[in-house]
Amino acid sequence: SYITNVTAKNCGTGYDVLTGGSLGGAGIGIGTGAMESENLVISNCMADGNGHYGIFLEHQKLFESTLNYEAQGVTISNCISKNNRYYGIGVRGGKNVIIDSCQSYGNQKHGIYCYTLETHDLTISNCQIFGNGEHGIVIYDMLMNGLKIHNNTFLNNNQDIHFRSLKAGTGNIMINSNYFETSKVGIHFESPNSPDYIVIQDNMFTGCQELGVSAQGGNTCIISSLFITIIYCGFKIAMNCEDYFGKYLAFGITFGLAFQTMLNLMVVVGLIPVTGVTLPFLSYGGSSLLISLIS
Repeated sequence: SYITNVTAKNCGTGYDVLTGGSLGGAGIGIGTGAMESENLVISNCMADGNGHYGIFLEHQKLFESTLNYEAQGVTISNCISKNNRYYGIGVRGGKNVIIDSCQSYGNQKHGIYCYTLETHDLTISNCQIFGNGEHGIVIYDMLMNGLKIHNNTFLNNNQDIHFRSLKAGTGNIMINSNYFETSKVGIHFESPNSPDYIVIQDNMFTGCQELGVSAQGGNTCIISSLFITIIYCGFKIAMNCEDYFGKYLAFGITFGLAFQTMLNLMVVVGLIPVTGVTLPFLSYGGSSLLISLIS
């Protein structure tokens, strides 16, 4: 299925949920609930001054139980979505979603808004997201496995990338090679559930007024320092033991924790495939946590 070279201007403006109207109101709105195995491409389209969304991709499972399919591949490319009431591009449905080479700017709230769904492999790349009233990209209330945000340019948003209320089990998030300029915060995490794996690398932050990366509930440098301290102390104890049993016991326990930590971190940075090895003391899993504490 293809939607190409479409211009939607001032569509859906009569609906406003804040004043008791419908949830609808998009320039280009696509429902995926009946798409069992189709691929969908939206390309070279313009959405200007529309209602809630400029371009909106949505499944219907929330409203109709029989419409429970997901399009198997969705690509939104070379589109411009600007000056819409709330969001430039909205995603609440589909699998293997790619948003590539799009511009989203001048929207009253967010440039790209992805929320309330389970999805695999969401990629946002080569986009220009600027001048939106609140955030550039928002990832909200989602369970996902495979999110890539790379090679994008963010200018003059309040927060450029905002994660909020992620569901437990979310993992494999990579944010790399993006350019951030003159926002308050570049990347912000506000979620009680931390992603299983996340990599933030090779990004450029210029003129961020408050923070480049911020997170509520944890600090990577502090956690890394604690692991280094535990491993160092363990090996030092092994070296200072007077009997061989104590040396071997301390060395074995410390080496086990160090090797497990190294494997987990190598998966996080993409050096090796996902192994399922947990990060000691921190990752989900009762048996792993119990063994680590006993050690």
